[in-house]
Amino acid sequence: MEWRCPTCRAPYKGGNQCYRCQTDLSRLLAIQKQADELKSRAMYFFREGRPEDARKAIQKSLFLRHDSESERIEILILASAGDFSRVLPLLK
Repeated sequence: MEWRCPTCRAPYKGGNQCYRCQTDLSRLLAIQKQADELKSRAMYFFREGRPEDARKAIQKSLFLRHDSESERIEILILASAGDFSRVLPLLK
């Protein structure tokens, strides 16, 4: 997923600072990393047969960073638990 500097909208090219305006991006990168770790944890819990832990982890991940992959994981977790009343509104 391509993202942009929140200050000047320059495309992110790596590093802890925006190449254009020098904005410190380290906090945003830390949030992204935490969201990715929660997403991985959700899949681990799902594979281990712990749907409630998986649901909590993916919801925390989505709170930090909303992306389509996390949405699909949430749908998978909810559907496998038979919670279709919560799945249907998520299908767009």
